[in-house]
Amino acid sequence: MFKDLQISNFSEQRHSDTQFMEHSKYFIQGSIDNNSNPVIFPDSINKILNNYLQLNKESRDLVDVIAHLICNGIDIQSNMKSLSFLSFVSAIESLVNYEYRDRKDEIKFECTDCQTISESPIKCVKCNRPIWGVKAKFKEFLMTYISASNDSIKNTTVFIILDVISFTMGYCC
Repeated sequence: MFKDLQISNFSEQRHSDTQFMEHSKYFIQGSIDNNSNPVIFPDSINKILNNYLQLNKESRDLVDVIAHLICNGIDIQSNMKSLSFLSFVSAIESLVNYEYRDRKDEIKFECTDCQTISESPIKCVKCNRPIWGVKAKFKEFLMTYISASNDSIKNTTVFIILDVISFTMGYCC
């Protein structure tokens, strides 16, 4: 029995070598919906996977949840546009909430029941009152990670998560 299970040599490879594409082109070229194309990886795949494996459990779980939300959105977008949009928004909202999970201490409430804000790191441009709603967090998130300037991109856990999610979107479905 033992000899039957022992590996003496590997089978011949029947598939072509793995194809790689420049990282910057990978995320803007090709369609993730075209299953007839060969599987191509960004040339940064090793770094992406290493970064994913180095994330703590909470962060990895978040990547998994967001990847599933994005895949669900992709799967249903042709039949159920509203639910697909909701799935994409939920994915982004999950990432934004993760980014600001430690900043709750910076918010001071006048009233804990109605959550009227007395102090916040973000102020309204028009009236200078403190704000900290979904829109304010989302705008700050975009300015931090998706700004046109490369100077704003930081190699933080959120950026690593964005990188992993971007890669996962291409081959999760």
